[in-house]
Amino acid sequence: ESVTEKFYDDQEYHLREGDMVYLFTDGYCDQFGGKGGKKMKISRLKELVDELAPLTAAEQQKHVKEFFFEWMGKHDQVDDVLFMGLRI
Repeated sequence: ESVTEKFYDDQEYHLREGDMVYLFTDGYCDQFGGKGGKKMKISRLKELVDELAPLTAAEQQKHVKEFFFEWMGKHDQVDDVLFMGLRI
């Protein structure tokens, strides 16, 4: 039995009071929907995060949920979904 060694890059972020950090599972951007029933993909998720910036936390929560269900439409949910924002 061989052991495969994995290497990870350390990343450091300098956060300030008021910054938002978003954590999400791949289920959010892997969801099929929209025009043509395609995957959402990370590029659309990045656009969504940009839209969230001027909103309050409560408005962000509502927007993220509405966006997901509008995107999904009549398609089945394909995976578990987590999208969480933390304000520093």
